[in-house]
Amino acid sequence: MEASVTNPIKKRDMLANYTSYTLTTYDSTDSTTYTVHRRFNDFLWLHGSFVTLCTGVVVPPLPKKKYLGRFHEDFLEARMRGLQDFLNRALNHPVLQSEPYLLTFLQTGDIKQARRCFEEYRRRRSAKGDTVRWLKSRVNSLTLNSDQRINSALTADMDSRVEPIKTHLDLNLDRVKRAADRTSDLTAATYRCAREVDAQSASLLSLSEVGDDTSSATKEGRSEREFSTGMGDLSLLMRGAARDMDIQVKEPMRRHADTVTALSVSLAHQQERRRYYLASVAARERKDSESLRNDVEIYEEQHREASERLLCDFDRYKAERSRELLSVMLSLATIQTDLNRESTTCLSRLASRLLPTPSAPRLDLYMQETVEVSNYDEEDLIVGV
Repeated sequence: MEASVTNPIKKRDMLANYTSYTLTTYDSTDSTTYTVHRRFNDFLWLHGSFVTLCTGVVVPPLPKKKYLGRFHEDFLEARMRGLQDFLNRALNHPVLQSEPYLLTFLQTGDIKQARRCFEEYRRRRSAKGDTVRWLKSRVNSLTLNSDQRINSALTADMDSRVEPIKTHLDLNLDRVKRAADRTSDLTAATYRCAREVDAQSASLLSLSEVGDDTSSATKEGRSEREFSTGMGDLSLLMRGAARDMDIQVKEPMRRHADTVTALSVSLAHQQERRRYYLASVAARERKDSESLRNDVEIYEEQHREASERLLCDFDRYKAERSRELLSVMLSLATIQTDLNRESTTCLSRLASRLLPTPSAPRLDLYMQETVEVSNYDEEDLIVGV
């Protein structure tokens, strides 16, 4: 399946204004297209549902919430790209794509039905897990002694496998955030340069309209207007480059930083399940009872599931992020190279029209002065300096 988010429409409910987005999903298995309307809070609910039920999964990040300027066209376009990226990552995730409330969210017009599906699925999964754990505890109580029931090797094995994730986050979490901030600064600086060039262009244009009607003034005004036009073209090139950097560099780097943050959240959830498991084992060792044995089974299962999901997603993260970061760096190099080449062409064309070509007498005079200077001895040159 593939999802697209388009057509932002400003609406109002009883409390405040909000933006409604058209969510279109194409199912290639039966060639069916589904179209529903969702607001940003609905996406927040879906993201929170993933975090609640899919412990250990690195849930794809959502765009940041914004209060001022949230109806601006550029912000809405960036948000739509972020929402679309979130949905398509979820649809391609081996765990998230099988969550039934995701399909309800994508295919059912009423968001309340998706919420009901989520609650029903959570109750059903909880009841099923209780039954399975009860059966396992009955089998364990009949066939295994207490030392065998407690899988003490689980924690040591998972800790050794999760340790590279901790090391990666310790080394790269702040670094990735700084890199995302630097790309934002680079884009903002390009926009500022474009605005400064625009201001200079407007200043020259206004200056060209001031003066008398003499031929020399008219000629100078024409040159100033041509220069203003050239600076306007240069500003358009800069704005286009800044917009390309926004889409191809800044947004992917920000999503990369948010994904690393999501990885740290998943690690925190896995460590939480680890603490619960160790606490249940300690309680079981102090006092043996059926309820405590059941607690060990519950937390062991949760710890193992969260750890396996985290490890699987870390492998996917390494493969995907390496390709995406390489693509971002290539995009940045291409944008900068194209901007430099096109700016040089624009300025060269402008210079060829405005800068005077030296006449023959002036060139002869220049050559004569050059010969005279070359006849100075070294002492004269030093004194002259």
